[in-house]
Amino acid sequence: MELQQLSVRSFLVVAHSVRGVQGGSEMIRKRNWFIAAAIGLMLATTGCGSPTPSCGDGTVDPDEGCDPPDGVFCDDECQAIDPCTVAGVCDDGNECTADSCTADPSDNTAICENPELTDGTACNGGSGVCAAGQCGVCGDGTVDPGEDCDPPDGVFCDAQCQAIGPCAVAGVCDDGNECTADSCTADPSDNTAICENPELTDGTACDGGNGECTGGQCVVCGDGAIGPGEDCDPPDGVFCDAQCQAIEPCAAPGVCDDRNECTANNCTADPSDNTAICENPELTDGTACNGPGGECAAGQCVVPNAPVLTGIETALITLNECGLPGSTFEYKVDYTDPDGDVTSDGTRVFVYGLFSNGPAFSYESPGPFNIVSGNGFTGSVSAFNCLQFGPAIWVDITITIHDAIGHVSNSLTVRLPKPAGAE
Repeated sequence: MELQQLSVRSFLVVAHSVRGVQGGSEMIRKRNWFIAAAIGLMLATTGCGSPTPSCGDGTVDPDEGCDPPDGVFCDDECQAIDPCTVAGVCDDGNECTADSCTADPSDNTAICENPELTDGTACNGGSGVCAAGQCGVCGDGTVDPGEDCDPPDGVFCDAQCQAIGPCAVAGVCDDGNECTADSCTADPSDNTAICENPELTDGTACDGGNGECTGGQCVVCGDGAIGPGEDCDPPDGVFCDAQCQAIEPCAAPGVCDDRNECTANNCTADPSDNTAICENPELTDGTACNGPGGECAAGQCVVPNAPVLTGIETALITLNECGLPGSTFEYKVDYTDPDGDVTSDGTRVFVYGLFSNGPAFSYESPGPFNIVSGNGFTGSVSAFNCLQFGPAIWVDITITIHDAIGHVSNSLTVRLPKPAGAE
């Protein structure tokens, strides 16, 4: 203020000096100009007589750092605010970046930088890990940077959302068939298992050595199932051998033999089930047959003086396991004897049995039999071979007698049905 007063005073002194040096009207004019200039200088230096600066008028006046005030970069006194002091001014909302701020000297705005934090930095309250500037939370169902998979399943994706080699999972390609090789490769597109199960070579042992691989299947002969390479199962020694291959049914000895030498024994295999189809047509009358001077007549061997069987009855008494003593059936035969050579000590009874499923047995009486009234005799057969029905549903019993001097009778056959409970 003192400087301002001194300046005005100086102008006035000059004015008076001018007036004292030169008189007249010209001098007066110049004096007045100096006085007016001095007054103007005083007003200018004191602020009087000019517009007062106003914060908020949009003009940055002297002593203002900014205008208008905005509460961010400019305060209520139009003084600049440091932009980096504003809370969150450079916060990008990503906890996996560092938020740094510097002020731009050209316009006092914030210059923000948000560099990524080091991979592995904990985030999301410790449940996640930063990777490539992103917070990856294993288990949220989103495959984040640094994750191979999400969510973890313990099979293809581990607890850290890293891929598990799919082929490392036990049995992942096991098809449950021991006659195939189980191979596994990982699909690079989605880390799933690509399985291949080629068949093992036919003949490879399986089922602990009980079976063999055939056509990619373990075939066990005797399990009751006809597998690849088998013709039949189970083996029965008649139509099915020990390797479950079909036996030609007509190759079985005597399979169609009706024990009548005056009939032909013809056999053909039934293609539907490989069983024997038997036909026994009568031989031509006069065909020679067993015994002294025998001839076939109407399908029977007629021998002069040979006994003639006229009736047969049988009954199953007991049935035990095949080949064990005690399997017994009883028979009764009626006959006529032209020359009386049927005797209790010299005549033999021949019994032949044929089961419906093929097995056969034969028996010759070892000793005398009981002659009964009415030209008949009775006897029983026990401990013979395989009177065991199994899958058979009947057995044909054929009886022939040879008298004391070797004359052979005709034969008679009766069908004995499978008894209830027989195995």
